[in-house]
Amino acid sequence: MIFKDKNEPKKGVPYAVQGGIYVGEMLVYIEKTKTDYCFISVPKNVVRNIPKDKFVFAVTEQIVEEVDRLPDGVYNILKAQYFFNKKKKTK
Repeated sequence: MIFKDKNEPKKGVPYAVQGGIYVGEMLVYIEKTKTDYCFISVPKNVVRNIPKDKFVFAVTEQIVEEVDRLPDGVYNILKAQYFFNKKKKTK
């Protein structure tokens, strides 16, 4: 099951992008805003804010697919990188 309650992606789970502008990237869900799901892209380590409706569409159309869990500790590293990039971007 790709979503838990309230149609949200699961934190710490990578999603493989199989089409579109982010093809070949793995998106790891970190947080949400009112309108977007916020991910860090692997291997680029870029913050990706994707509108909730577009992410749900991508899952429905199998453009984005959940893959195995990250190894222990990797989520915390990616989460730290996400917030570092986000902070740097706002300066």
